[in-house]
Amino acid sequence: MKGPNAGLGGISLAGSCRVEGDAICSPLFDGHACICYVQELKGELFSVTSKSQLKSVSDKYNAKVPPPLTSQFTERVNKPEAVKSYKEREKREVTHLYPSAEEQDHLQSSTTTSEEPVRRQRKQAKCHKCGKPMKGHSASVCNTDNSTN
Repeated sequence: MKGPNAGLGGISLAGSCRVEGDAICSPLFDGHACICYVQELKGELFSVTSKSQLKSVSDKYNAKVPPPLTSQFTERVNKPEAVKSYKEREKREVTHLYPSAEEQDHLQSSTTTSEEPVRRQRKQAKCHKCGKPMKGHSASVCNTDNSTN
């Protein structure tokens, strides 16, 4: 397959490009890849005939490159100092708490669960007529007791 879209697997970009700032981007990949921009850059690089033209194209696109993120963090410690402080922290002896945090949590939870409210024993149910306990008490027994009184 030949043409400007040969490297795109047959995807046609005619009429589907949009302009974002200075770059012309394709809606493919949600703007993550600017296919038209890459094609434009490819065309410029392969059309260059001299080293001076190549240098000017290179300078043009290098001017658009953002500065590295590390330059934005002014208080950043350089690598040798960071490695040195890391090794010092590793050498320090860890102070162990007694008991450990997990053990303290376990002890605290066990003490709160062991304190159950004291249950009072219920009074036994009694018959309203004779006042004897209802367990094993039938109505016929109660009636006979009252009739003898």
